[in-house]
Amino acid sequence: MLAVINKSKGTVLADKAELARSFFQRLKGLMFRKKIDSGFGMIFYHCSSIHTFFMRFDIDVIFLDKTNRIVKLYKRFSPCKISSIVLNSYVTIEIPAGVIEKTSTQLGDILEIKHASV
Repeated sequence: MLAVINKSKGTVLADKAELARSFFQRLKGLMFRKKIDSGFGMIFYHCSSIHTFFMRFDIDVIFLDKTNRIVKLYKRFSPCKISSIVLNSYVTIEIPAGVIEKTSTQLGDILEIKHASV
């Protein structure tokens, strides 16, 4: 498990995040799940856009550049949508809806992705 920390704010965005490594993990993402648990996140490297087809719930989406600076945010991104292409995005993180707002996360913040403490 991985943790996603907002270093600029000193807040935890996810403490049970998974890295989508394989083609099939990236393809499936959060599709077909009934819900997303608090603290969960899905991390995609080399990802510049997302879709929420076959999803049943809203999510928050964060796009990071190569320095882990937030370059685009989607709050409460609803099912059956496609995001815009974020050209300078290197990492995309999907977390439960409302986390961006609860943690006051904003454009320009620096995130850290690290192994979660057990």
